[in-house]
Amino acid sequence: MVVTKKNASVLRKILRFFRKNHCAEIINGKKKVPAKYPALIIDDEADQASINTRESYDDQGKVLDDYNPTTINGLIRELLGVFECRSYIGYTATPFANIFIPPHIDDEKYGMDLFPRDFIYRAPRADQYIGAREFFGLGNNEDIPTMPLYRKIVDGANYLGKGTKSTDAVGELPKELKLAVKYFILSTAFRNCRGQRSKPNTMLVHMVRFVGQQNKIKQKILKYYNEEIENYIRFGDASIENEFRSIWEEDYVPTTDKMRVQFSKYMSGCNDVSWDNIWAETRRLIEDKEISVYSVNGKSEDVLLYKSHEGKPFNVIVIGGDKLSRGLTLEGLTVSYFTRSSNTYDALMQMGRWFGFRPGYLDACRLFTTPMLYTSFSHISMATEDLAAQFDFMNSVVQTPKDFGLRVASHPTLEITARNKLRTGQEFKRDFSCKLSQTRVFDIDGEQYDRNFEAVEDFLTAIKSCRVTQEQYQKTHGGRKAPGKHFFYQDVSAHDIANFFESYETSKTATRANSKYMADYIRTMNADGIGGVKTWTVCLINVSGHGKAFDIAGLRVDGGIYRKEGFGVDSYDTTCSIHTMTSADHEYLDYDNVAYEEVRELKEK
Repeated sequence: MVVTKKNASVLRKILRFFRKNHCAEIINGKKKVPAKYPALIIDDEADQASINTRESYDDQGKVLDDYNPTTINGLIRELLGVFECRSYIGYTATPFANIFIPPHIDDEKYGMDLFPRDFIYRAPRADQYIGAREFFGLGNNEDIPTMPLYRKIVDGANYLGKGTKSTDAVGELPKELKLAVKYFILSTAFRNCRGQRSKPNTMLVHMVRFVGQQNKIKQKILKYYNEEIENYIRFGDASIENEFRSIWEEDYVPTTDKMRVQFSKYMSGCNDVSWDNIWAETRRLIEDKEISVYSVNGKSEDVLLYKSHEGKPFNVIVIGGDKLSRGLTLEGLTVSYFTRSSNTYDALMQMGRWFGFRPGYLDACRLFTTPMLYTSFSHISMATEDLAAQFDFMNSVVQTPKDFGLRVASHPTLEITARNKLRTGQEFKRDFSCKLSQTRVFDIDGEQYDRNFEAVEDFLTAIKSCRVTQEQYQKTHGGRKAPGKHFFYQDVSAHDIANFFESYETSKTATRANSKYMADYIRTMNADGIGGVKTWTVCLINVSGHGKAFDIAGLRVDGGIYRKEGFGVDSYDTTCSIHTMTSADHEYLDYDNVAYEEVRELKEK
């Protein structure tokens, strides 16, 4: 086993080692390690450094004659090519860039690019894991509650913000940052009173990428902590005790109560603690000097070595930038103060270090950030969840990424990933407005048929109270008689429609009439302020004369629309195409008499 960073010089040495290894043989004109010595290459943070960010295609869509990938990408591919039998697996929490890797590149020197052509698998979500959906929800989806742990930054929103230069002066600390430090002291005391004194306890301050400014912020936080908190508490100042008590009673107590009601499954071990105990522990923390302030960057002497403090109190306020942006775990993270923005989904999500497990102290956690960043995280959370759901759907219909059109929801101002990683992505608008979408192709799959029958039956059962009689239909449609003996359901909620489309499986070869896309579209269009169709009319077609009658959701339905093979039906190995599902005038079933007469007049012209 070899464990290495993605460092070019190290990878070159590993490559030379295997090419010169005594096991290597000439296979198909090239020196390779034979199949009896297979290789498994596991690429952690596979969206970082491993992506070829150079152009691959010319204007005609052909691979460039002078194709030359970036160094790390080329070395990984060359290393794979040394082995006759090899597998490559990439791991990342932000796979946005990976799905846009060119899927068809196969260079003579470097081999195939690292597009995940065979499978993408979402690692199971642990029951107690707290991620973006818990902190930020899923965009406009109000069905997903958010934890009451976000605290708004207003005063510090533009403090060393976007556009800051390394030479810019560091001004006075924002008032919300000073408040966050007090929260951290209270959260530390809170955890200690719950028996977690020997556990690491961390506060994150992430405001700017420049090292010099980070070190200056550290000094300002130290000065504020020593002069305005530690001294006041040590000498028994009543005003600071009242301020801490106010924070405790107005924020911590009601937040714990809300968490118990809305997120009870995460609250095991989160027992109540009295104010007297909290304040006594706060004073002890100050007296024993158990809180440190670190600046973690390439020029700092401070090092986050949690293991060296194992079993002992270690409470630290960490000011950082790039070193805290990816991969580094901040153990026992309770309070985060985050104002550093990014233009891309993946960079922003990687900088959010507050996801993870918080056993026995989740209600002590707080995230201080700006409303703009909170909204950005909320959108990215929705886009991430949507992409993960596509992975699940793709796997359920037994397709591979090279055959399945994966997509990522875009944003007006944020980029999905760096532009040089997004070269093969195509922007399109998913819109079903004013278009007829119908299922024309069916998979030849008995089990899928049974699941779909059950989905339809569950849907009809759920909306049975919306069913109307022939007389009611005529009354609500301006005197128009209900065509045929169809079953009509009126004022069906968009929520029920979207749920049905999510449970119904359209053919895996369907491009436009894809049930999952339709469900997403309906939910998006019914978000607040957009004005989509809130209520629907549903018609269960009931046509006699063909096939056998059957029962569904308590209804007796005749054979329905019939297509005879050779006359409107094409059968293939795995699918069957009926070319058209609808019959004449189906699109006008919900028109009243006046509107339908206008249609007939237009047709006669």
